[in-house]
Amino acid sequence: SSFDVIDGCVDDTLVKIRRHYRTNNNDGEEKEKKSFVVQGVGLSTFVMNLIAVDEDGTPVGNDATMSYACNTPDVVAECERLRNDLGRERLASLYQRTGAPLHSAYALPQLRAFYATQPSSDVKSRINKWTTIASICINRWTGGNLKRFEFPISPSEASWTGMYAFRGTDWDEEVMRHLPHEAREALPSPCGFDAVPDYLLGIHGDSPYWDRWPELR
Repeated sequence: SSFDVIDGCVDDTLVKIRRHYRTNNNDGEEKEKKSFVVQGVGLSTFVMNLIAVDEDGTPVGNDATMSYACNTPDVVAECERLRNDLGRERLASLYQRTGAPLHSAYALPQLRAFYATQPSSDVKSRINKWTTIASICINRWTGGNLKRFEFPISPSEASWTGMYAFRGTDWDEEVMRHLPHEAREALPSPCGFDAVPDYLLGIHGDSPYWDRWPELR
């Protein structure tokens, strides 16, 4: 999967760091290994992105994935409906609150189009939460589980959806009124990753990454 490819990038990075901290004798043979501490791991992902996951935290599939590039006729039609429903003044106010114009690249029209065109599909019935690439990665690495807590979404990623009231700490209320109930219920909670206790604990002992990446425990 794409997430296995991301894991491979972390593998390669750690291999290079370990190699850097090895010291050799005059014959070029490894003499000793210096220790090092990883202070943090940074993630940079394509925004905006929303990925639907099931109850086990597994991505539902490409049909339930949204991105900045999802400019389909159905999404464009939803933008036009929203423009007619909201009017110029409310659209301007929405722009001021979210920092994003009404556009097919953002999540509001994409989510509306998704739920309108898949009213009873198997894909939709499998959706437990919408989340992001970064959240899925961190959840995999720390041994998290959706049955214990929700995948959060960082304020930065939330703002890129065009639905986040950036002067506050939550989704914009008017935007939420224009989403189906099931879409609202499946949205992640905006919060910093440092506010999730499981993430602060790092890689758990029962995680497959415990032995694979000991430097990131």
